[in-house]
Amino acid sequence: MYLDETFINKNYSGSDLSWYCNDWEEDPLLDKTFGPYINRPSGKGERLIILNAVTSHGWVKNAKLVFQAKTCSGDYHGSMDEDNFTKWFINQLLPNIPDNSVIIMDNAPYHNMYAADGVPALNSKKSDMQQWLSDNDVYFDKDFLRSQLIELINEHRPPREYKIDNLLRNDPRYINRNIEILRTPQYHPELQPIEKCWAVLKQYMAQHCDFTMKGLRSNLNKSWSKVTKKTMNGIMEKVAYWENYHLEQDKLLDGVDESEAV
Repeated sequence: MYLDETFINKNYSGSDLSWYCNDWEEDPLLDKTFGPYINRPSGKGERLIILNAVTSHGWVKNAKLVFQAKTCSGDYHGSMDEDNFTKWFINQLLPNIPDNSVIIMDNAPYHNMYAADGVPALNSKKSDMQQWLSDNDVYFDKDFLRSQLIELINEHRPPREYKIDNLLRNDPRYINRNIEILRTPQYHPELQPIEKCWAVLKQYMAQHCDFTMKGLRSNLNKSWSKVTKKTMNGIMEKVAYWENYHLEQDKLLDGVDESEAV
């Protein structure tokens, strides 16, 4: 199953036109159909942050999280953080997915926070770095520069684990559930079917935009149903195409490397 976050502003209408026609009526005198025009508000307006997960069958039941952002600037990364994501992951995602699931997500910073490993931060005092190296029987000269100490620490630090992965492997609630996490390569949204699902939602919401938060919430509630099993079948076919494409490219690159080695 695939998880992701997105956002949408109340003035999102998918068009750069300045005026919109609404409530169409017949005019018997002009023999034309027209109605009152709505002046499109300037700016993007307030926004909703949306978090959910999807499988090849559709949305994961009871997993959606929607909340209003505190600011109207930047993207959703300014409103999502490790705390919000972790609470959602534990309280809404894990209870609603089966055992033996594979969770696929991107490399957003709050997905990938490292678990504490006892290694001093690389901006720590030199004395703290030296103490850690001594405790771990790593030789260093007392005259080593900070950069040399950092190099030694990186060379001898234990393998790092992500907090979320660590939770699944060590928390008694999840040890026997056999849930794994995979992360897509950076800058490859074509491998995330949920990106296409967001596009379906936003297209519907743009077509029904009335530039109000009430309308935005109402349209969002209706838009979830636009991602159907048929929709997912088409999306998954495209994802499979790109997966196979990248695998073939990797094989070609491997062949080039082998020929150069010979």
